Amino acid sequence: MSRSALEDRWARGDPAVLPELVALWRVHRHPDLAALVQALSGPAHPPAGSTRAERAHALRSAWRDPPSADLPGLLAGLFRVDPDTARLLMARRDPWLDDPRVVGALLDALAAPPPGFGSAVALGFWGEVVRWLRSVPDPTIGARLAAIAPRSWAPATPLHGLVHAVPAPEHPDPSDPPELDALRGWLGRTRRSGVTAEVLLAAVYADPADRAARDVLADHLQEAGDPRGLAIARERAGRSARALADQHGASWLGAIAPMVARASFLGGFADRVVLRPGPLDPTLPEWRTVRIVHVSGRTDAGPLLAVLPLLEAVEGAVALDGVPAHVRRLEARLDESGVRALVRSPAFTGLTELVLTPASSRQAPPSAIGALADLRTLTVRSPDPAWLRAGQDWGGAFPLTLDDGGTWRRTLEPDAHAARTRLVLVAAGPSDGAVLGTMRDAVAGLEAGRLREVVVRLPTRARVLPVQHDIARGQLARLCPQATVVFETG
Repeated sequence: MSRSALEDRWARGDPAVLPELVALWRVHRHPDLAALVQALSGPAHPPAGSTRAERAHALRSAWRDPPSADLPGLLAGLFRVDPDTARLLMARRDPWLDDPRVVGALLDALAAPPPGFGSAVALGFWGEVVRWLRSVPDPTIGARLAAIAPRSWAPATPLHGLVHAVPAPEHPDPSDPPELDALRGWLGRTRRSGVTAEVLLAAVYADPADRAARDVLADHLQEAGDPRGLAIARERAGRSARALADQHGASWLGAIAPMVARASFLGGFADRVVLRPGPLDPTLPEWRTVRIVHVSGRTDAGPLLAVLPLLEAVEGAVALDGVPAHVRRLEARLDESGVRALVRSPAFTGLTELVLTPASSRQAPPSAIGALADLRTLTVRSPDPAWLRAGQDWGGAFPLTLDDGGTWRRTLEPDAHAARTRLVLVAAGPSDGAVLGTMRDAVAGLEAGRLREVVVRLPTRARVLPVQHDIARGQLARLCPQATVVFETG
C-alpha cells in the first residue's frame, strides 16, 4: 500500500496503521520511521490503581497483548510498580516489545532512572532491560547505550559495568523503506500539526535547561495571549515578571500545586518551592524546572530531590539522608552527629555554600571542617561565639559568618595563606553611635591577638559622632592589638 494511502487511513482514524508502521520499522530499522511512530502516538495513560499492588495487577493484565496505541501508557506504568514486578515483565520478552517507542523509553529511563529505580534494588530490572536492548536488531542501540551517563544512581551502583558487560552483537545498518520521501513528508506534516502548547510544554520539561525550548514556547503562548508566554519573554529580556507570577503562579504549578506551600517562578516556571506536609509524587513533570527546594524539615523528600535535573540548593533540611551529593547550597539544622557526618563526608564535593543552624544553642562546633574545606561561604546561625573561635583553626579559604541575631553580623575572612585574620563587623540594622559601645561583645570568643584587620561596617545613614568613632577605635585597638581598625559606611 502506498504511503499516501496509509496517511489517508490514519487521518480517517484507522487504528491498524500504527501497527503496520511498526512492522515496517522492524524490517528496515530506519530512524525516520521510528520518529514517525513516535509522532503518531498519543499521550501516555498508565494503567490505573491507587496502590502499588493495584497498579501492578492492572499492568500485568494489560501487558499480555496491548493495543499499539496504548504502548506509551504501558511503558509509563512500568515505572509505577516495584522493580521486581517490572523485571519479571521484561523477562518475558514479549514480541510486541520490539517497537521504537519501547526502545526510546527504556533508553531514556536508563539515562535518568525514575524514582524507585535509581538504586541497587533495581539492578535486576536494568539487567533485563540491557540484555533485551542488546538483542534488538537495531544498529543504533549500541552507540546510544555507550553514551548513557546516568545521574541518579547511587555511587556504589555498577550501572556502567552492567551496561558494558552485556555483549553487543553486530546488526546490519538500517535500510531505506519504500517511498522514504513520502514518509518524511508525512512526518513533517505530523510534527507541524502536533505543535500545541502541551507539546511545547512537554519539550521544556523533557530538557528544562534548554533555553531554546522555552523561547519557542514563549512565542507560541504569546500568539495565543497566554500570560505565561509574556512572563517568559519579560524575563528573557531582563525585566521582572513578578506581577504575572503573583496572579497566575498557582496555575503554572499544575499538578504539583497541592504539594507546594509557596513558590517563586523564573520565566513562567517553578524555580523555588516550599514543600507542604503530605504525600509527594516525584514523577510529575512540573517539578523538573525547580532549582531550589525548601523541604520544610521533611526527611522523605529524597526521591523527589534525586530526579530534579536543575537542583542546586536544598533548604530547611534536618538530616542529610536524601540530599543529593551534587547540591551547591545547603541550608540545614543539624545536631552534633549530623554536623560531624557532614564535615567528614567526602560525598558533598560540589557544596559551595553552607548555612548551618545547630540544633541546640549549646552545641559545640567541630574541631575541624575536614571534607568541606573547599566551601566558598559558611554561615552559622548560633548565639555561641565558640563557632568563630573554632573557625580560626579550620582550614579552607572560605569566609565564616556568625549570625546570632544580635547587633553585629560577624565574618572571619581568610588571608592569602587561608588563615582567618580579618574580622568584618556589619551592623545588623539601623544604627546610631550606641552600637559602637558594644565592641567588646563584637570580638567576644575570638582569639583577638590573631586578628590582623578589623573592619566595622555601618549603614550609610548611621548617626555616629566623630568622638564615638574615636572611642570605638580605641576599644578595638586595646582588644585587638595586632589589628588595623577600619571604619566603613555603605
